Amino acid sequence: MSLQDKLYHSYHCKNLVSLLSEKAELLNRPGSQSNNPMIQWFDALKESLTNVSEDPLAVKTANSKVMLVPCLFELLRECFLTHRWQESLKILLHLADIPQGTSMTVWKAGLQLLYADPDKNENIISNLAGQMRLLSELNAKEVVLEYVFFLLLRGHIDDTKYLFQSIPKHRGQKKRSTDRTHYIDTLFQGYQGLVWYVEWRRARDTMEHMEKIMKDTDFNLSQWTSMNHDQVINSHAIKASNFFSSTFDQMGVWDIFITKHIELLEFLDRLDEARHTLEQYRDRNSENPNAHKYLYEFSMKHGMETEEKIKQLKAIAGCVPSDSLVLELVQMLWKVRDATAICYLFGVLDYGCWRTKLQPWEMMATLLQQICSESDVKVKTSLKNCWQVRASWWPSYHFQDHMDLEKESSSVKFYKAVSALFLLGCDNTYSNTMRKGFDTEENEQFAESMNLCPPMGIT
Repeated sequence: MSLQDKLYHSYHCKNLVSLLSEKAELLNRPGSQSNNPMIQWFDALKESLTNVSEDPLAVKTANSKVMLVPCLFELLRECFLTHRWQESLKILLHLADIPQGTSMTVWKAGLQLLYADPDKNENIISNLAGQMRLLSELNAKEVVLEYVFFLLLRGHIDDTKYLFQSIPKHRGQKKRSTDRTHYIDTLFQGYQGLVWYVEWRRARDTMEHMEKIMKDTDFNLSQWTSMNHDQVINSHAIKASNFFSSTFDQMGVWDIFITKHIELLEFLDRLDEARHTLEQYRDRNSENPNAHKYLYEFSMKHGMETEEKIKQLKAIAGCVPSDSLVLELVQMLWKVRDATAICYLFGVLDYGCWRTKLQPWEMMATLLQQICSESDVKVKTSLKNCWQVRASWWPSYHFQDHMDLEKESSSVKFYKAVSALFLLGCDNTYSNTMRKGFDTEENEQFAESMNLCPPMGIT
């Protein structure tokens, strides 16, 4: 860092923290505990730093500011955790004197202090963002993005659009590109797309509202439509789509952007491009279940062959065995008597979130009854293999007569009892205990299941 940049950094950081000190009313809370040991330690530290005459960047002794910066960071963290805002500001003020390596701390910590009361400090936050993005030590786009999040949360879309156009030119020596800068550049493009997506939604909602008025009243829209509102809507959609499309060229999880991009492509009737984009996103994020789900939902919406549907559902099941879509996969596989159907169903019920749900237990009881009543050796072998790896822990996990009874409906108890019949045998304690609470119809169905189940269960 050049001497000019050091002076520039120190001047701006000092001014920013002074600005916080003067204007952030929430920090000036009465009753500060000056006798607190932590604050006394800081005051002693501050005095020792004041007495250092050497250049703290050149002389790295025990009394040097550079050596004590980690201590200041640790103390700042402690002040934040205990909500000691005044003391946090004192530490920030001192860190602002150090001309290298503290810009990010001043920026992030300053924002955190101001976010405690964003309504009062909105102008200060704006000034802070405007000055910090001028520091060569910081990535201007990262500073702008942080401020963009703040503006979006407060619904300031127009301010956000202007902000994206006001990135300052880089000061000083050009920095080497890193993975971090690539990531920030991609985020920057994505959030520009998000802003234009919001503009597109607002324009489309306005159009739909005016069309409703035209239907409900005799209002003449000829003059209003002369504004080429359709062209405005299409223009916003294309701008947003172009920003989004550049995002997906980079590796990463971009779920927040991909769904909006596909919605825009559907609106623009570019369905082939949308499908291709989703397929590429899935291939690049094969371990991300959402990447598979987005493609599946799109394919279901626009038509898909059964074979392709099963293939995509299997991919989802591979990522999240407990996903509700796996139950659709089980139904589709069992229609063609695929032996893996029962294994996928076991996989769903391995997870606690399904223990008291009706649908999977009803499917389990039905499949077990049908498998045991048929002579398909392949399916029976698949069932046996699936059960063998669970026989040691499923009974205590699912089939205890004292567990989750208040959470289970009478139907769940019935289908679990039937399932236990086939898995554990006719004489298992759980099924016989649950049977005492069945009504007449359920008892008749239970007796029919007993005639089909293997006496010793699945072995």
